[in-house]
Amino acid sequence: MLRTCATLILATATMMSAGGCGEKEEASPEEKFGADTQSVRKMLFRDGTVTRAISTYRANSGALPTTEQGLNALLKRPKGVDPKAWNGPYLDGAEDFTDMWGNKLHYRYPSTTHPDEPRQYDLWSLGPDGADGTDDDILNHQYR
Repeated sequence: MLRTCATLILATATMMSAGGCGEKEEASPEEKFGADTQSVRKMLFRDGTVTRAISTYRANSGALPTTEQGLNALLKRPKGVDPKAWNGPYLDGAEDFTDMWGNKLHYRYPSTTHPDEPRQYDLWSLGPDGADGTDDDILNHQYR
């Protein structure tokens, strides 16, 4: 009986350390896709040029670019935006709108991921496969 209990305890401890009681933890983008993903995350979500440009645009104009204006609002003043408030261009060029796999970055405001948060926008990379809506997409809200 004691041996059976010890075996059960050891098996339970092994399961918990290996997988958290059967719950599967999702792999990070780096684990899934390698070093290129880290470069995309850095560009998009940490100290990246695109997110910094969006923040500066918001600070100057008092609003985020709409989905229709898109990331191009960071390069050329959109109609209806006060010329005195727009201090762009905020990026060097459209090449800043591509990820490490050569795919165009996608932008949406207001956010559909966080519709109750008016200061949120969605910015995402299609990931290595270049297809929208797949498991390798990298969204700015995934890693805060």
